Amino acid sequence: MPLSLILGRVGCGKTSYMANRIRQIIESKQHRGEITLIVPDQYTVASEQYFMDRVGEKNFRHLNVTSLKSLARTEFARHGISSRVLGEGGKTVLLKKAFDAVSPSLKYYPPTYRNPRFWAMLLGAIKELKAAGISAEELLQTARKENNDKLHDIAMIRQVYEGFLAEEYFDPDDVPSRLRKLLEETGDFEDEAVFVANFRTFYNRERNILLQMIRNGAHVTVALPTDTTDPQQAGPTADSAEEARKLMAYCHRMGEECHVINLQDQASFSSEEFRLLEEEFARPTGKIMEEIPEKIH
Repeated sequence: MPLSLILGRVGCGKTSYMANRIRQIIESKQHRGEITLIVPDQYTVASEQYFMDRVGEKNFRHLNVTSLKSLARTEFARHGISSRVLGEGGKTVLLKKAFDAVSPSLKYYPPTYRNPRFWAMLLGAIKELKAAGISAEELLQTARKENNDKLHDIAMIRQVYEGFLAEEYFDPDDVPSRLRKLLEETGDFEDEAVFVANFRTFYNRERNILLQMIRNGAHVTVALPTDTTDPQQAGPTADSAEEARKLMAYCHRMGEECHVINLQDQASFSSEEFRLLEEEFARPTGKIMEEIPEKIH
């Protein structure tokens, strides 16, 4: 199955279920190469310890616990991609160079514009656009369609700026998009098992990496802290429900299958009152308690 979603709110045993599944794959020798577990940067150490305890030290040798940034560094090194990392100061210098090069074609910003806040605004805008997965070409198309001179100038400056970057530098903000492109070119992770845990939702650029793995033939399993794929019924987990809905929609659009495993019924609580509180908290259709339960204060 190209994509499996493990759903369930906090306490349902999603991580435990995932650990058991990884152990089964390793012990049955169903895996091809290493099994990859992707977690946020801040969870790598804790996840390594947890999964080593759950799958066993011997089996753990077949599991690579990593973040997307670390995975990118590994993939870049494996394929001989080496670039000079550029800091904020260097980015500003290149941005000024790009502005000067494209200034004759700008419609909104005058060539003499040199406010220090302007450079910070531009860098911030480029960073947000990258996070949203919007390319300079897409932004330029939108600017032309909406007849927006300001967007036009930002898109033009960004195109030239990224051209200078590509010559010999490496912008850390480009890591996800460069990793996705590398995966597209190499076809890496074909028929490999990839697990993703401890995320509530993904940026577009992160999601695109997972989708590219699926296109390459990987078997991707994602755990999300929600018990539904309907954001309107999810209450405080609406962001994760929306993420599950997006992943399913993208998968179906690619003609791939998606398997949903809902562990909500396996959640355990010390009392019925706490179960009801957790289940209905902040839900728009939540039940009203006529009396205050003794065990909830």
